Amino acid sequence: MSEILTTNLRYCLTAVPTSVAFALACVVANAETCPVNHTEIRVSQKIMPARVDETKDQSQLTKMHFNDAIASDRRFIELTGLTVAGITVDQEMRFASSGPEDGPSCVWPSVVTVTLSTEPVIYVVSTHGQCLLRLGIEHEERHVDVNKTIIGDYSAIFRRQLAGMAEAIANEHSPPTRDPAALRSRMEEKLTAMISVTADTMYGAWRTAQHAVDSPQEYKRISEACPQVNLE
Repeated sequence: MSEILTTNLRYCLTAVPTSVAFALACVVANAETCPVNHTEIRVSQKIMPARVDETKDQSQLTKMHFNDAIASDRRFIELTGLTVAGITVDQEMRFASSGPEDGPSCVWPSVVTVTLSTEPVIYVVSTHGQCLLRLGIEHEERHVDVNKTIIGDYSAIFRRQLAGMAEAIANEHSPPTRDPAALRSRMEEKLTAMISVTADTMYGAWRTAQHAVDSPQEYKRISEACPQVNLE
């Protein structure tokens, strides 16, 4: 007999969960102590090409509110524009169990999947003129590059952290349980906590790196790069 249950869990830049997922498969087996079972860790990246939007003027950009995280310092709007480019962490968990249908069973996480994704949008003010427009896109693309770097670095970190937690769970050598749902829930809590902590660390690194792109030196460089004409 087998039963499949699915849920999904997502973290946005604010690390607020919106949904959860796991799958349960039952296999007949008997043991006084549950065997060590392998957990497959899958970490993937979904990086969409940046979309450039030139439809907003400076006053509109200043007043706009975005659901996703803003990578740019808003004071750069008057020179370049801004980039909306958060990183989303999605997770999916599958759990397997073995044991008699009416008796104690062993439970373990069979597959843990984490997906890091970003869909950046670059807003530039076309009325700034071709010189600032070109510099603006070049500058905002650096914010997009930060996302690519952070996702690349933290893919390996998520994989390492989750593999360590899965190994710790497997090495607990717990006996078969008559309440597999409760045991599955505890395992899920441990894995989710690990993902949440790692995501928080990633978001801290993201904020630091994005802030460095919008340095005072960069603001000065762009503000002085293009010819300015005063006809008064």
